[in-house]
Amino acid sequence: MAGPSKKKQKREEKNDEETAFASAKYSEYCTITPMANAAFARFHHPFKLVDIHCATDSDKFADTFAEFCEKGLARKMVGELSDYADRLDERWRQVLERVATRTNMDIAEYLSEDKTV
Repeated sequence: MAGPSKKKQKREEKNDEETAFASAKYSEYCTITPMANAAFARFHHPFKLVDIHCATDSDKFADTFAEFCEKGLARKMVGELSDYADRLDERWRQVLERVATRTNMDIAEYLSEDKTV
């Protein structure tokens, strides 16, 4: 036998997109950039390396938020929006509450848990 089977290789290889999102989870850069008085935001896609600009009250914002949460960035994004509300503009708290409602997310569990790695 010359080498490992293709099946074994697939199990051992990590998906590039999974790796990008896992890296973004602990990185210092922000996933969401606040814009225009909490009316707009820009998501930074860690795998595609593109920015996704959208209104914070749009379906696109909620869908992108939900997609990133599913890929492991929920704690980071909830923390970012909460931080923007504390530091920049209280309206970011409304954005966080609105997106949590639209995505059926309990934000309290992400804000109350220990954030250490």
